[in-house]
Amino acid sequence: MRRYLFLCLMALGTLTGCTNMPLGSMIALSQKDPLTTHPADLQLAILAPQRLDLSHTKVKLALGYTSDDQSIKLGDEFQAVVETNPLLAGREPQPEPGQQLTLMYLPDDKAKAMWQLQQQVKQAKETLEGKGYFSVSLKDPCILPAAEATDKKIYASIFIQFSPEEDFITLLKDLDLSQQIEQAPAAYRQKVHCENQT
Repeated sequence: MRRYLFLCLMALGTLTGCTNMPLGSMIALSQKDPLTTHPADLQLAILAPQRLDLSHTKVKLALGYTSDDQSIKLGDEFQAVVETNPLLAGREPQPEPGQQLTLMYLPDDKAKAMWQLQQQVKQAKETLEGKGYFSVSLKDPCILPAAEATDKKIYASIFIQFSPEEDFITLLKDLDLSQQIEQAPAAYRQKVHCENQT
């Protein structure tokens, strides 16, 4: 029995993806094995309002495995980067008016490091039973000043593609980041505005 879990997506440091992940995506992800996907083929797509600046946002893929007896603990995070000149293949999510599409991928060094971890996890699974995880996190986006006072809600959707021949799978649909920001500590609420970041 495969015991590899796709964790709920983390956004702004808060576990959020479970309630914002469509049922179809859960089914599609249950049929994926992150150990057989080459990291260089992984691509993330983010649909968000244009006033959400993602240029310096930390988007990371995490992979790990822990044996049931706790003797093996493997895991690491790999930061994705923004694709500055993306070659669109027609499978990408389509932005609506007022939205921007940001594509991200693992640079060569991160893809190589993730591939090496995949091999270690495969070997560990053959040695001892355990549980693995694969997750995506989004941290530290910043918000540009709203053009109008009514422009307060900030909804973001995040997608993942496992190979160029496959469609993107929705990891998170229409997450209200503005609600999360309101519930965050005061120090973070101050920092989240672009003019307050250095």
